[in-house]
Amino acid sequence: MEENRMFNDLMGHLSVLVFFTDEQLCFTEASQAMASYLNTDVKSMIGKSIFECFPEKEGDQTWLAHIKSTGKSIRGKLKKITSSDGNERYLLMDISPRYADKNKFLGIMGFAMDVTKMMEYEQSLTALILNETHGIKNPIMSVTGFLSRIIEGKHGPMNDELSNRINLIHQTSTFAQLKITSSLTQLAMISPGEDTLLIRKALMNIQKNVVAPILYAFSDKIKAKGIVIINKIENQDILIKSNADLVSSVVDNFIDNKIKYLEREDVVIIDSYMEDDKVYFCVSDSGRLLDEDFVRNRMFGKFQQENEDQDGSGIGLYANRKTIRLLGG
Repeated sequence: MEENRMFNDLMGHLSVLVFFTDEQLCFTEASQAMASYLNTDVKSMIGKSIFECFPEKEGDQTWLAHIKSTGKSIRGKLKKITSSDGNERYLLMDISPRYADKNKFLGIMGFAMDVTKMMEYEQSLTALILNETHGIKNPIMSVTGFLSRIIEGKHGPMNDELSNRINLIHQTSTFAQLKITSSLTQLAMISPGEDTLLIRKALMNIQKNVVAPILYAFSDKIKAKGIVIINKIENQDILIKSNADLVSSVVDNFIDNKIKYLEREDVVIIDSYMEDDKVYFCVSDSGRLLDEDFVRNRMFGKFQQENEDQDGSGIGLYANRKTIRLLGG
């Protein structure tokens, strides 16, 4: 009795949104904060399906089925709720399964916080930064294109000294363009909210349109670091339909990490293979092995690094994973 009273007191006074469901995903318990958030009372919630209070959207059944089938929790699930008057609210949710034993699924329990204000602030900040950065990227692309035409001889011959200087400027401009594109992608990938990027895909040659420009942009850094690059797809015509900017941002981050963390004379191998009508790309290296716990549990997390002494933001691999999944990989 005392435990029940304490539980009821807790559910009545918590500011965090808490709920429990049965195996059919109908509410069995809910905190007063949860009911108030939904403009109802606890008694009215009991017995209702979770989808009656949280309108079902594409993908909801998938992650709920994942919880039920694997027994694994989902942390940091961002749920957008649109009310009948068109207002949008955001909940950050942790969802965990409940079992009587290993085989009997009892339902789920969830803990949520309203992060609407934080979302509005971060989305406004992201939009501002994206707009400003795009304004920088476009003139750099124009300069890079003009320099390319000069190097190709479309504006007349050059002496060796001028050619070397133009090539150096072109390389610097290409690198700047590449890093801005990568930064834009990372910013978009780590921004909270649902994936709303309008992705335009086109047929492209992965070597010509992605790998070659990136290796060219990094060539001075690769040479200075003393790293050996073995590009096994250099003479291959591998065509894929995807977004060149997004794919480039992934490969750019991989190569950047290799240069940043490998030692002199370490080897980087860029390769690809076909399996089940899919093209797989691999960027591997001969450097030291990473900590197993880091690889298994933290490597693709947001702001994660193997140790605190490393340079970098810790968002590159997190953004890469989101980008690849967004592209259907």
